[in-house]
Amino acid sequence: MIASHEPHRHPRPPLLSRTLLSGLLLGITLSAQAAGPYSKLDDAGQRVSESARNWACVVDAGSDLVWENKANDSSLRDVNNTYSWRALQSANRERYNEQDGGSCTGDIDCDTATYINQLNKDKLCGFDDWRVPTRIELKTLLQDGNEIPKIDQTYFPHTWESVYWASSGEDEKPLSVDFGNGFDYINRHSRAKYLRAVRSGE
Repeated sequence: MIASHEPHRHPRPPLLSRTLLSGLLLGITLSAQAAGPYSKLDDAGQRVSESARNWACVVDAGSDLVWENKANDSSLRDVNNTYSWRALQSANRERYNEQDGGSCTGDIDCDTATYINQLNKDKLCGFDDWRVPTRIELKTLLQDGNEIPKIDQTYFPHTWESVYWASSGEDEKPLSVDFGNGFDYINRHSRAKYLRAVRSGE
């Protein structure tokens, strides 16, 4: 492993400035498999036209995952919301338990566990099995090339060139993936970051 401080990036419209964070660099490889093709779902989980201007979720046929699509409306899923890391139910819950340490809208505590629980309670796109993605899953969204953020902005338009939470899996250790440079990190659970929820497809 290589110790790394995440570099500062100057603002570049319409993207947000990167928040300075630090962690251990896990790797610089971009997505291990090609993502897509993608399709859009509405709030009820019904497929909508590829030209639709409003959609709530994105299905990735390549990875068989369904992703939350962020909004820009000061709602629960607003693109600007950040969350501290709070494990849901693993043995590490007491160790990684930073409640309400982020900044968010939606009238909830701003931590990963509370946010995921609320998405499931609301049955986003008709589903109640949303979770934090693993590092490998999140990296499938990374796009090669010079475009920043490194994601398909046709389907994921509300994405910052910044760091998003990822899980190590069952032990729920806090990891993250940077959509500005493609790196992934081990992080302090108290540092607030963005979050894009995922669920496994049928």
